[in-house]
Amino acid sequence: MRGLVCALVCALALVALGSSPSEARGLKKVSKIARVGQDWYHGKLKVSWRGVKGVTYQWRYAPSPSALVRTRPLWSGTARGSYTRPLDRGKAWFFQVRAYKKGMVGPWSATRQLRFLNRWPNTPTVTGTRLPGAVQWNWPTSANASRYRVRWSPAWYGGWPGDATYTTTGWLPQTARSSTYTLPTTPQPGDGMLAVAYANPIFGQVQAQNQFITNGSGMHISTWVPIWAKAPVPAAGDAVRFGTYNVMLNPSGTRATAAAQNIGSHGLTVVALQEANDNTATALVRALGSSIWAAVPTSSNSQQILYRKDKFNLLGQGSYLVDNPRDPANKVVTPWARLSSKTPVSAGSQAFFVSSVHFTENASKTAVQKNADTGDAARQAMAALSQVDYADEPLIVAGDMRYGREPWGDVPGQVPAQPTFVRGGYYDAMAAQSMSGYTYSTYNSTDGNPSARQVPNAAGLGPRSDYILMKGIVGSKSYVNVTNWSYGGTVPSDHNLVYSDILVPTN
Repeated sequence: MRGLVCALVCALALVALGSSPSEARGLKKVSKIARVGQDWYHGKLKVSWRGVKGVTYQWRYAPSPSALVRTRPLWSGTARGSYTRPLDRGKAWFFQVRAYKKGMVGPWSATRQLRFLNRWPNTPTVTGTRLPGAVQWNWPTSANASRYRVRWSPAWYGGWPGDATYTTTGWLPQTARSSTYTLPTTPQPGDGMLAVAYANPIFGQVQAQNQFITNGSGMHISTWVPIWAKAPVPAAGDAVRFGTYNVMLNPSGTRATAAAQNIGSHGLTVVALQEANDNTATALVRALGSSIWAAVPTSSNSQQILYRKDKFNLLGQGSYLVDNPRDPANKVVTPWARLSSKTPVSAGSQAFFVSSVHFTENASKTAVQKNADTGDAARQAMAALSQVDYADEPLIVAGDMRYGREPWGDVPGQVPAQPTFVRGGYYDAMAAQSMSGYTYSTYNSTDGNPSARQVPNAAGLGPRSDYILMKGIVGSKSYVNVTNWSYGGTVPSDHNLVYSDILVPTN
């Protein structure tokens, strides 16, 4: 009896699952299976078929025809379109459908192969976030992208030599909307000049790829976007609005008047001048108001230091020599001064040193040789000032140090002046709470003549030949590159005035 019951159950099961009973019951074979849509982001195909009156459906799908027979059927109440579970978007999928009515099933349809429609991703749009000691690139969903990665570079357009570098070792998933790069903490050789003290941005480029396009070639890339790490908040101290200004070839007339107006109208209290002789200093002080301003007496006849004598005491002055590659027989006489605030914020207020530098170059040398020369000049200046500043009071070195950062990289022996100073313990004042004019070059001429028609550098960062560097002072309140400025139709110089709001910290 038990054997008879088992045989009957098996026979009924075969009737229920086989095709021949459906023919007897009149259930038609389903046809015209088609992809009618897709939720590409979630990896789901929408599939429809020709409907059969008065039935529901079972359907199955698998990555191969042979796998179909081992696949558990799913239910669907409509022929108009049902979504699959998440599938591999790079594979072909095989589908079958059959009708179901009152416990009986019809025959499986013919097998139909369907694929995802894989389009090229949209080009990603990118924004940046400044973080303490780090930068972050952000992007919204890029349609049809299955993964992302962020290439970073110290230089615009990834222009430094070497292999491409990425924020992650592999690709980020399609759900990723940001990626972070942490800067080196201590300036040192080989760091790409990227520690916060250099005030250099990190350039990033987001790559959006649909890896399911043939050979993984389906990739669109964003523009390069520069981002600066968040600058440190400067310590409390005595305020100095400090400027550096190459006034071009010792002006004493109309250009000197315009330069003075530039300095005065921007509220500077101390300014380091380059290409300024004694006559230039006298003309600027006269135009600024000799009852308020004074020039530091100096043996240099090419660099000058001016200060608001109603705000600062002059405690000392002097000069030192720096090599002159343009004219090796005549070294550059470089002035320094020691100042203190007349209205100190506290009993712990400190005096501070100022030096105005102008490094030169030999036009017959290669670019990397010029970099090496300005790096040597920076080391000479630091050595001389350390002998003067024996008590390690705060120190500000500013001036025309030339520009030599792109595109040679961070090569020992070929590092220019600014990173040489930073690796010697200085901080660039452009590492500021606010920055203005940084997309423009600090040099405004294309033909040797001063111009007030500058345009921003397409890379998002203008070349800098003029710097304000601080030792014993970490970070500044503001940094301004004064672009497209003139007075009475006169552009004072082929260099812009650059200034920063600095706090000389208390002890």
